[in-house]
Amino acid sequence: MYVYVCFDIEDLVHPASDDVPRDIGEMLADDGIVASMCVVGEKARLWEQRGRGDVITAVGQHDVSLHTNRHSMHPTPSEYLADKGWNDGVAEAVRREEPGARDLTRIFGVYPSTWGTPGSSWGPQIAVATQQLGIPSNIYSHAEAGTTGACWFAGQLCYSDYVGLAGGEDACCDDAEFETALPQLLQKIDETRAKGAECLGLFAAHPTRFRYTIFWDQLNFTKGQNTAPDAYRFAPGRDDGAYAVGLRNLRRMLHAVRELKGVQLASVRSLNRRFALQTGTIAWRDLRCVA
Repeated sequence: MYVYVCFDIEDLVHPASDDVPRDIGEMLADDGIVASMCVVGEKARLWEQRGRGDVITAVGQHDVSLHTNRHSMHPTPSEYLADKGWNDGVAEAVRREEPGARDLTRIFGVYPSTWGTPGSSWGPQIAVATQQLGIPSNIYSHAEAGTTGACWFAGQLCYSDYVGLAGGEDACCDDAEFETALPQLLQKIDETRAKGAECLGLFAAHPTRFRYTIFWDQLNFTKGQNTAPDAYRFAPGRDDGAYAVGLRNLRRMLHAVRELKGVQLASVRSLNRRFALQTGTIAWRDLRCVA
């Protein structure tokens, strides 16, 4: 079973959060692990504006994908699609998300491998819109069928099934919680493999949460807020010790998953090539059974 490792890089509030994906990107590259780095378009533009070439280089060693153009800034995908039908919704999603795809390509020199849904903020028109933008797949998709881990919806390749460490980044930053959560995660992955899934996402972390105990958007963009940058509210931070523990346990988690029997780590980009570019024919009798 292929397991693709994902990081959602989205914090538009804390400049110090820029260092975390750099540290993670370099650490995983040293270990020979290629992760799928889901970068918000606005986050990449902030790196460019701040002259953070070190971050861009470190993240660019991995599989770069688009985690929406503006994430929690309003209107979010579910908001800008709320009053739309099919065709006008597709057109609106293309208009809203195209700047993110364009800027990630310009900044990283590679087109996004996939589009990552921000939580539950989604609409079915996204599948067609991202396909029209030339993005070959969706992850964290709300379109799913069967138990293989991926399906086709409206002509788009959609990956839906993924797991994560119980307690997330908080558990990674606490050795006692991590020792309890890691075996549970490994068991989930092994059970999914035993059921015959072809692929499974491993949501590894929101990098910012290794440094901050509360989400950036929870403080500034909930319930319709669109806080201006000069009025941002900042989250409580973790100290350097907790940060070091978090990265150490993140590394342990990924090594443990890589060592599971029957599991192969793979980027979303490599899976796109495996699943989306199949050629050949299908007999009408087989097609009728599938239908």
